[in-house]
Amino acid sequence: MNKGAKETTSALLFDLHGKPSPGQVFPLALQHVVAMIVGCVPPPLITGTVVFAIGLSLYPTAINYMAGGVGSPQYGS
Repeated sequence: MNKGAKETTSALLFDLHGKPSPGQVFPLALQHVVAMIVGCVPPPLITGTVVFAIGLSLYPTAINYMAGGVGSPQYGS
């Protein structure tokens, strides 16, 4: 990188004087809040979805057991 580009980059970084404008702060703050929420929500959501899917897949077996078992002469009575 040449010296002129380095000075331009430094000037852009330190041009804020410690106080960025609200137009610059709001999107960054919103990104931070969204990242915190997204980091906390997916693990329980994924676990809950898997447990729910396993439970739903067991319903046909449970119904057959409650009906007396497949092949039973009293099936469903």
